[in-house]
Amino acid sequence: MSTRPQLRPIYRLLARVQRRERMAEAIELTVRYSLPAGLILAAGAVISSRAFLTPMDWAWVASAPIPVVLGWAALRRRSLRATARRVDAHYRLHDRLGNA
Repeated sequence: MSTRPQLRPIYRLLARVQRRERMAEAIELTVRYSLPAGLILAAGAVISSRAFLTPMDWAWVASAPIPVVLGWAALRRRSLRATARRVDAHYRLHDRLGNA
């Protein structure tokens, strides 16, 4: 982060945008990958328990993809410049924010 005090509001704005993008990505990845993978794992556990008469002890594995995807969305590094460029493009600021 810059030490210039006049840029602090811009960095706060971009941090808020990155938090919203992070949340949106977490929801998107959960719906797109975690839930289908969890359903497939749960179906595999049910089928294997019925076919081989095993207990349903492995059904909890169906919830494993969700924390993995949420961890990925939370810990993935994000470029501040790329965020500034997306805000520039969205509000048509003609690269004023990206060059700040």
